[in-house]
Amino acid sequence: MIQFQLEKLQLPLNLTWKISRNSTDEKTNFVVKAIGTGAMKGMIGYGEVAFNVRYGESLEGTEKAFEQFRQLWNPEYHTMEQFHHVADECEGLPMSLRCGLECATIEILSKFVGKDIPTFLRVKKLNRLPTSFSLPIMENEAIADFVQSRNLSRFPVLKIKIDAKDPHGAIQNLIKVYNGPIRVDANEAFPRAKDFLEFEKALGNIPIQFFEQPLPGSEIDGYLELKAKCRTPIFADESVTKEEIPENFPSMFHGVNIKIMKSGGIYRALGQLRQARSMGLKTMLGCMVETSLGISWAMYLGQFADYFDLDGHLFLKHDPFKRIEEDQGHLIWGGLH
Repeated sequence: MIQFQLEKLQLPLNLTWKISRNSTDEKTNFVVKAIGTGAMKGMIGYGEVAFNVRYGESLEGTEKAFEQFRQLWNPEYHTMEQFHHVADECEGLPMSLRCGLECATIEILSKFVGKDIPTFLRVKKLNRLPTSFSLPIMENEAIADFVQSRNLSRFPVLKIKIDAKDPHGAIQNLIKVYNGPIRVDANEAFPRAKDFLEFEKALGNIPIQFFEQPLPGSEIDGYLELKAKCRTPIFADESVTKEEIPENFPSMFHGVNIKIMKSGGIYRALGQLRQARSMGLKTMLGCMVETSLGISWAMYLGQFADYFDLDGHLFLKHDPFKRIEEDQGHLIWGGLH
């Protein structure tokens, strides 16, 4: 009753997306289509695949894994239990691909049973969410013009990407033109806790909402030290994978950044969000560079998050889906959803 197709998406950006480990002016993603046959004929579900090289994912690996999934998939299957069984059987299935396949399956099955997606998922749909906007790494003297030319002061919070080259200077240039709270994302740029603590001390009283993943994910002892000594909350990003939230996270972090592309879909991300909250951790919904298709799926989990960083579609020259629109730094539903 369901067949799957995978289509490549070339997404030119309206900025140079530079973080501590790479830089790009274009993103390649995929769209998954779940196409109904038989009793589902005419129904289509859509999901997005925003693969990430940080987790060993690639264009070629995604295409290869999709063919493996399609070979195992029985077109007569028509339940989420059957989907998850096949996905579990696919050895090495990239989590971003699993996410795209799962979302497409949820959408077509919700249509088949006559329910909207929130009802199908048993979640509350939030119609308006505040999001941060992320500044990529750039020359410090370019920051003021970047913020002012794009009217970024409309966002309730800005997130700035930094590396270890001159992070203090980047933040100083940002606060000259932006008065709101700031999130600082280092993407594992600092090698040791000592280096980061010196950087934090030099910031003085600049109002930082929280720091995101300053050290490599492997630096467990380093994060234990930061949790004990930092004046500002520390959030995990790269340290959060497809697995359950580790038991030692409350000793290392104040919060976690959950991304459905990393988690492997809606159900796994939902489990992580609930688990994190039960452990006393703050939660943030994040994203990759992706279209509003992928962002819309993350928004369905909005009731389980304390913070939102769902701006990936705002970096695109053209959003082919327009499922989500931005209004004064808030996300609202746009087209089909």
